[in-house]
Amino acid sequence: MPAPATTADHLLAALCYLSLAVFLAGLILRLAKWWRAPAPLKIVLTPAPKTHAGVARRLILGALLFPTLHKSNRCLWAAAWLFHLSLLLLIIGHLGGLVFFDLTCRLFNLTPDGYHNFANITGGIFGITAWLSLFVLLLRRILLERERHISTLADYAALALLLLLIGAGNHLRFLPGFTDAHLAQARAFAQGLLTLHPAAAPANTVFILHVLLACALLIYLPFSKLVHLAAAISNPTLNQANNPREKRHT
Repeated sequence: MPAPATTADHLLAALCYLSLAVFLAGLILRLAKWWRAPAPLKIVLTPAPKTHAGVARRLILGALLFPTLHKSNRCLWAAAWLFHLSLLLLIIGHLGGLVFFDLTCRLFNLTPDGYHNFANITGGIFGITAWLSLFVLLLRRILLERERHISTLADYAALALLLLLIGAGNHLRFLPGFTDAHLAQARAFAQGLLTLHPAAAPANTVFILHVLLACALLIYLPFSKLVHLAAAISNPTLNQANNPREKRHT
């Protein structure tokens, strides 16, 4: 029988809803501002595709593989690409293991124990690779003179927030204190958020910190450089077809 939600649990759930609302509203407002900005000139970054299908392919490949960064700095590309891949897989793992646990087990024909064993291995690997790649990016900003010169407090704050968030998740996975009972409570809490019926959160300080850091990241994202994927899609040098001779640009 799950424990009833307390006032603190309801406040934590309210903070989760608030952070998601701020994230969505901020992202929509920022995208709207970018898309309303006039583009009086055809300023395509060449070589560029001449068709809209080619533009879509370019944007998708750019979001998945970072080809421009790969050409300019392969060490930076390796750290950045590894971090983004690890973070994406961690997010998918959180959704599958907490929010849609029963559906995930049915889709992949796994027992709960089988899923937990798989998640412990893969989640542990990607949690470590995400944290280490972030740490490399932070060291790069600290040790390289040029990077120190162009870095701002916001750059360090974003890296610190991500390091703390992923570090708290790794603490829950690798260090003692977060039991199977806590995991079941975390799953009930996440599913309660989805159904708008908040449940009791695990009585674990690191888990609460992990949730609070995730909320802080959601609130910070739309107003920071971390929203660069949306910025790339809205960039007129990338989202325009290179067809000024074939079609007049207005």
